[in-house]
Formats: sequence, structure tokens, C-alpha cells
Amino acid sequence: MSLAKTGYKNAIQGTTRVRAALDEDGYLAPTGTTAAGAKSISINKVSAENSLTDNTEVLNFFLTLANGRADSLTNTMAVTWSTTDGEEPTE
Repeated sequence: MSLAKTGYKNAIQGTTRVRAALDEDGYLAPTGTTAAGAKSISINKVSAENSLTDNTEVLNFFLTLANGRADSLTNTMAVTWSTTDGEEPTE
């Protein structure tokens, strides 16, 4: 499946991004510790049709591997459409 928009080729993939907690040394802060800062973590090529729940699961999978944690309120998704033939997009 993909997301369709008139005049563009269908969007199949997107990028999901979330802020992750960092410790005072700049590494991912382990769950249960105090954060000294934050950094955006992005995952490219997620399905353009993913819901917030789907993308949260994807991001948490990778953060869990590193014993990190995310600020779920900062989760965003970007999907890009491009023209199919190099022509100016239609409305």
C-alpha cells in the first residue's frame, strides 16, 4: 500500500523521528536514570501508512536494544511525494 497524492508518484516510505534522553556523557540515558539532555533519533524507510502506534513500536524496538528511552510526545512522521516525470507538480 502507499499514500496517493494527485500529480505525484505514490509515497511508500517515510521517516519517523523522536527525541531520546541522553546522559551527561552524551550517550543514550538508560531507562530509570536522569536525563541530562536529548537528541533526535530517526528511522528511515518506515511504511508511509504507519500510525503513531506503529512508529512508536519501531522506535522503541531500537531504543530498547540500547536500553534507552524516548519522549513519546515528540514522535513525528515525514512523508515526501515527488513528481513521476520530472514535470512541475499538478494541483
